[in-house]
Amino acid sequence: MKKLCMITLALCLLLSLAACSTEGKASDAKDTTAAAQTTSQNPSATDAPETDAPETEAPIPVTTAAPAPDTTAAPQTGLNHGVIEGNAYLNETLNLRIACPEGFSFYTEEQLAAQNSLTADLLEQTDISDLVKQNGQLIDMCMSSDSGSSANLVISPNNASLKSVTDEQLISMMKDMLVEQYEKVGMHVVGSEVKTMQLFGSDKPVLVLDIEVNDTPIRMYQFFDREASDDYYATNTITLFDEELDAQSIMDGYSRIH
Repeated sequence: MKKLCMITLALCLLLSLAACSTEGKASDAKDTTAAAQTTSQNPSATDAPETDAPETEAPIPVTTAAPAPDTTAAPQTGLNHGVIEGNAYLNETLNLRIACPEGFSFYTEEQLAAQNSLTADLLEQTDISDLVKQNGQLIDMCMSSDSGSSANLVISPNNASLKSVTDEQLISMMKDMLVEQYEKVGMHVVGSEVKTMQLFGSDKPVLVLDIEVNDTPIRMYQFFDREASDDYYATNTITLFDEELDAQSIMDGYSRIH
């Protein structure tokens, strides 16, 4: 059971990393579209005859102005971690408070560090390993119960492309990839759907996966919080081994600090 919990936590990082990787694809698509539009609007642009420019020996001016900031790049300040205060996780950057349900307990910093270090080995992904080394923690909060059920939060740098994609579109892009990865580690996905659940008092799209491992049923809920911060977003995953637990009751413990 403990190994299954560690694997499911590790696979949660795939969703965040894959979401981050959509920036390059979206940028390439935009560049290709822009180039096509330019060519169609100016068909003679590439066929314009060359003209001999007058030679000049004037020196090239030197500028000391700072380069324009790259607004699409991920922030370079590192991940901003939350803190545990009493029975709640608090993250000021994400403006997020998560109450720990009865029967659950938070991972310590040492347990989180061990989980993040294990992630790269479980998935054999060098990009994850690099992110762990660069940013310290990726899984910033995890709480679990004696039955093995858990809720965790992964913080990731935001990017310009993600801001133009809805949660429904992001979930749709990630679902097939997640199912493939779960199957690779022996976790059979028997069903998947996108449900509407309540978060922060409004409807939220949530990806729900029904998984079986050695005849053990698991229900996993994954959803995003991208509204509170321009620089970071959170991927949240609730994994239930206990059929009596209700994911909505756990989500009801999510609130804004301000």
